[in-house]
Amino acid sequence: MNSIINQSVNLMQKSEKAYKNDNKDKWSNLRTKAKELLKSNGYTYLGAGDYRFVYKLPDENKVLKLYRNSLGKRENKIECENFENAPKEIKENHLAEIYKSDFDGKWLIQEYIPHECAANEAKELSNKLKDNNYYIAEINAWNVGKDNDGNIVAFDYAGN
Repeated sequence: MNSIINQSVNLMQKSEKAYKNDNKDKWSNLRTKAKELLKSNGYTYLGAGDYRFVYKLPDENKVLKLYRNSLGKRENKIECENFENAPKEIKENHLAEIYKSDFDGKWLIQEYIPHECAANEAKELSNKLKDNNYYIAEINAWNVGKDNDGNIVAFDYAGN
């Protein structure tokens, strides 16, 4: 794992501990430091959900999904499991590839898929997954896009 990601993970672990100790100022400051560290090293902040931050890696067509809390670790692990257990056709054509991940779910590196899909295209992907007896909760226009070949691809598929 790259040292910048490692340093960010360490800051997030410290922030998690501060949160558990009810030290909200320290928690906030540590999270801000993690964000600033990534930004100053060329990572582009793309957004966040309730449990994870997402950054585009510098000069690469990949993203970092960094946990925000214990549920973020869980989502990263589930996303890795969903990718590994997907049928070959689904995995190769309709799920953003996961290149690397932390065993504990603190981070994962995934293929970057631009967010460019309409609701009917997300529904089409959802139906295709079901036709292959593969179920992921929450496939919608918010978490799918298109790859360079025009395939509809889920990039957030931690839902179960």
